[in-house]
Amino acid sequence: MSRIFRFTRMSLFIALGIFVAAIPHIAYAASSPKGGILYDFKYLRDGYAPQAPLVADAQGNLYGVTHQGGTGTGCGFGCGTVFELVAPSSPSGTWEKTTLHVFTNGGDGGFPYGGLAIDEAGNLYGTTSTGGDLNNPNCVNGSTRTGCGIVYELSPPVGGGAWTETVLHIFEWGDTDGGEPAAGVVFDKSGNLYGTTERGNMSGNYGMVFELSPSAGGVWTETVLYTFMCANDGGGPEGPLQFDAAGNLYGTATGCGANFGGTVFELNPPIGGAGWSFNTIFAFDISNGASPESSLIFDASGDIFGTTFEGGSKNRGVAFELIPPQPGGEWTELILHNFLGGSDAFPSGFVSDASGNLYGAAGGASENTCGEIYELSNSANGWDQKILFSFSKMRIAQGCIPAASLVYGKWHALYGTTEQGGSTKVCGLGCGTVFGFLPE
Repeated sequence: MSRIFRFTRMSLFIALGIFVAAIPHIAYAASSPKGGILYDFKYLRDGYAPQAPLVADAQGNLYGVTHQGGTGTGCGFGCGTVFELVAPSSPSGTWEKTTLHVFTNGGDGGFPYGGLAIDEAGNLYGTTSTGGDLNNPNCVNGSTRTGCGIVYELSPPVGGGAWTETVLHIFEWGDTDGGEPAAGVVFDKSGNLYGTTERGNMSGNYGMVFELSPSAGGVWTETVLYTFMCANDGGGPEGPLQFDAAGNLYGTATGCGANFGGTVFELNPPIGGAGWSFNTIFAFDISNGASPESSLIFDASGDIFGTTFEGGSKNRGVAFELIPPQPGGEWTELILHNFLGGSDAFPSGFVSDASGNLYGAAGGASENTCGEIYELSNSANGWDQKILFSFSKMRIAQGCIPAASLVYGKWHALYGTTEQGGSTKVCGLGCGTVFGFLPE
């Protein structure tokens, strides 16, 4: 089934850098009457079901996407949007929301799952899972050709006016290209973009890793760095890529692998004219995690931290650390937390403070709960979990189902989205929210 209809599956998309500035203490934001809700999506035309993480610019303004909604026609509940929340001058102020782009599922793309990347000039970069070439017979929903997705750039207006979309690449899902990207893109130091698609070439159809390189005249050239074969390498990557300090790329594959629970992989850059080299560094086996969908982060020692959507002692996901091997050895997994159910289930990725504490969101797995925001801290007795806030259907206006990782923004606060919830009932359990945690 196309990802267009997988509305409640948790997906994690932007890779978030190495450990960042400390936040002294986190409390649920009191900057709005809704107790932490910075924006409440009002109705379908306003945007609906944000499932990707936010990104902040240097001024603290937040940018994100909604998977559905907007005024684009031909998509039922809308084809998705890109939005901006302009930060107020103080934590007690009001965040102002602007829709920057409405997707139509034509050549401009549709149904974005992945988060945004931002460059120094304020241009935004992202992917959509559908749209692009609607004549391609390989990407369909029933008898309707949906397109295989695109990579796009949104440029801010000069002297007023609207933001401008430029399509950088149209996926064709053929013998040499992928399709239906579920994650956003990341930059290297030279301005090249890297990402993944869930679908790969026609022989395997298990996804790929790609690079887009700019050239004169605004043309971007795609290079396929690796195509998954659903063997020990994994298959169906949904999470974003992340660079380490040495320029190696890391990511996760949701399925396949030696133990059929998905993998964590590494791509090493070319040396002496050769191509990128691929290595599977860890394979999940259900008991120690399964279906890794989220971004990865690193500490100063090169340890990798992340989550799996499923697996573990209750099959509700795990938080894990991967410790680099000694020469000739293998990576070692340390399970930091088994998610146990209720609000504590189906996690997205991490951010961390300078002390190594990890902050994340979980979508929840019971009739009455809607997920949680939590902290994992390292102590002499291991890693301890502290629930910072629990979302509940009894307080639906405060959000429901945080489906993406948190990000740092203005005032050293943490910001995120919920896929559902809010005060508007047009969308059933609400059209989704943007929320914040602010230091006390």
